Amino acid sequence: MKLLSFSFDKEYGHSLHSAFLNSLFAQHLDKISTIKDQQNQGYFNVVEKEIKSTVTRMDFFEPLYEHRIVNKTTDTIQKCMDQYLGAITLSDKLRCLFYGTEDSDQVFSEQDKDEYLYHIMKRVVIGGALMQYEDTFEPYFNVVKEIYKATITVQKDSNSNLSIVNDVFQIEDVLANHNSLLFPRSPLPAANFCYVSIDGLKKLAHVWVFKYDSMW
Repeated sequence: MKLLSFSFDKEYGHSLHSAFLNSLFAQHLDKISTIKDQQNQGYFNVVEKEIKSTVTRMDFFEPLYEHRIVNKTTDTIQKCMDQYLGAITLSDKLRCLFYGTEDSDQVFSEQDKDEYLYHIMKRVVIGGALMQYEDTFEPYFNVVKEIYKATITVQKDSNSNLSIVNDVFQIEDVLANHNSLLFPRSPLPAANFCYVSIDGLKKLAHVWVFKYDSMW
């Protein structure tokens, strides 16, 4: 898992995001790509999807307590009967929720699931093949909070209302001749991810990227 930050000096506006992302990967593909020694091969296509970044409070995750996925008193994560996704064993309701084996619509709305903060929690909970999963929620919560703070800029207006400066994009892939320049072949491609958070105020682009590796 890599969290990178790149400064830029050009003017940035939302309408320029596609050109900005192409320029970012053209300049820094060797650092961002999870493929060893990957170099820019000339023409490529950045496959991106914008996601929302409007949430400024961590009580966004209150539904996890309301639906008894996490016990609010003890902070323990509710266990469940083992479920199997290939070589992956899901033994608690939090992981089942974010892997999609539980009906997440009962817990978070579709609008909620499009929020960057939700995406961060999902990625942290899913983790990698060698991840040691937690019995309590606090370790996940703290990591998510730190990643959010590291990649998002919040500003306050004259009425003390908070808003987020960044445009956030999920990079689904970077393709050249239908070949990925970003991710190698993976036993669980859906666990690969790359997010770019663009702060036009501080002129910083934060890139959070991960490839899923099998332990076998």
